[in-house]
Amino acid sequence: ELSEASYKSNPPAKPVLSGPNTGVLDVFYTYNVCATEPDGEDVYYFVDWGDGTDSGWLGPYSQGTPVAVLKSWSATGTYIIQAKAKDIHGVTSEWSDPISMVIINDVPPNTPTIKGKARGVVGTPYPYTFTTVDVNADDVYYYIDWGDGAVEEWVGPYDSGEGVGITHQWDTKGTYKIRAKAKDIYNI
Repeated sequence: ELSEASYKSNPPAKPVLSGPNTGVLDVFYTYNVCATEPDGEDVYYFVDWGDGTDSGWLGPYSQGTPVAVLKSWSATGTYIIQAKAKDIHGVTSEWSDPISMVIINDVPPNTPTIKGKARGVVGTPYPYTFTTVDVNADDVYYYIDWGDGAVEEWVGPYDSGEGVGITHQWDTKGTYKIRAKAKDIYNI
């Protein structure tokens, strides 16, 4: 009696899933998934986003190579994200350790206030205080345009409501308009 010999494929290792655990509505977030395969075979990845959707099987990719996957959510809530891998023979791994993603409805920070001298002397540094409040109490960053071509690009993060002191000097006589805007840690 003859029997067919079959190839026994070992499953990929449990994938490692990494990425953020807090975010806001309709913003894309990057998650990385990676698994090794004991037979050295290519792997496919499947990500369950916890909202009734998934990535479908992605790949094949060389085993051990991190793969970036993007996702946004359109409803607030907590979503349990997990990934699994399969080899080229369809043998699947265990699910990855989960990531609990909390999606909130974010509101941008208020317009910053600026306090400091309105008049000064060329070449003299002057302190200014920038303050804004974020309704969600998120940390904030400031973008400051000093009116003379110099800018402070997204300095921070600072606590919501915290007065932030920044010094600037003007090297040419003139009238300058200082402008500032704020964003929170979610770039809103």
